[in-house]
Amino acid sequence: MRLKVDKLTVSKLIDFMWGARRKDLEEFWIPQHQSIHDLNIEELARTLCLYDEDTNEVYCIWGIEDDGVLDRVIWMLCTKKVEEHPIAFLRYCKTYLKDLLDTKPLMWNYVWLGNELHVKWLKWMGATFGETTTINGEPFQYFYFSKKE
Repeated sequence: MRLKVDKLTVSKLIDFMWGARRKDLEEFWIPQHQSIHDLNIEELARTLCLYDEDTNEVYCIWGIEDDGVLDRVIWMLCTKKVEEHPIAFLRYCKTYLKDLLDTKPLMWNYVWLGNELHVKWLKWMGATFGETTTINGEPFQYFYFSKKE
């Protein structure tokens, strides 16, 4: 297994859609009442993809909405592959995040507390958590990653 991050392609988007975790799709839908299936393709133009180079199987799609010096919203949606190969996924992500923080020292978002796998992953990755809020009747919690000196 050789994991790699690259730009999202149509074939990898199709693979993602076939293997997407239900909870991840729900987490996307709750705040805006919009399915990822209904996005215009242009909205995914800066999306990245983590996949296995040997099999081309997608583990997740993700991105950073970088709208300012400190306004970097990070997001990720996973496939069932992360549950099939959790150790490889976690190790790769930990190293990748460490390198990413060199160029983007602060990234944040809100996690849906109903997506237990995302919450556990964020804790393992070293996210710092803040206030809890309700969005469309569901609990979300603020988190951020920052470069540790």
